[in-house]
Amino acid sequence: MDQLGLVEIAGIVVVICLIAWQFVFFEFVRPRIMERIGCRLSVGVHESLAAWDAGVYDTEDSAPVRKTATVALADFAVTIFGTVGVFAVVSIPLFLLAESGLPHRWEGRLTKTAARIGDVTVPAMTGGRAVASVMVRNEASDPMRACRVAVTDYRAQNGYLTGASDWFELAAGTTKSIALPLRVTTRVPGTHDFRVSLECGERLKDRAAAIITVAR
Repeated sequence: MDQLGLVEIAGIVVVICLIAWQFVFFEFVRPRIMERIGCRLSVGVHESLAAWDAGVYDTEDSAPVRKTATVALADFAVTIFGTVGVFAVVSIPLFLLAESGLPHRWEGRLTKTAARIGDVTVPAMTGGRAVASVMVRNEASDPMRACRVAVTDYRAQNGYLTGASDWFELAAGTTKSIALPLRVTTRVPGTHDFRVSLECGERLKDRAAAIITVAR
């Protein structure tokens, strides 16, 4: 999937916003927070320019050790929250959202190139192989070319389940049943969940969850 679509553009915008936030944080937000902390402690604070602790907030030389330590700890906490904390708060939900496949569904609707996965029928696996049936539908007004259904995950929990269908085309507004051959590297008896993805024209269109039972 080497094409630049709305999902990738949105990701670039998020990265640019995070970079811009770092500038705003260090230039404006952090200094104001540290200034207020200094006022609360009734001590003057400033950003050190010394070579060994450049950029770290410190107190005036006459300040008590307790207040100096408090300012140092507060500066550390503010810096961590304003950088790593903000990055985690933004990136983790966006990562989970991207993994769900919803952004690509929204992209398909906005660009009127939507294709969806319907029912996924998976028979019990015996002998390390099985063939699932995946219903796919072209919701666009134009045909879809170079489409393929494949297993998204590669995990030890399900015995490294893999599989990909043959390439196929989808006429506009049609639904088709696609055979998805499945196999495992290591048989792990039991019931396992996995995800199936649909790609058309080197663009991810949809993802769906499925369950497979591996016989003993």
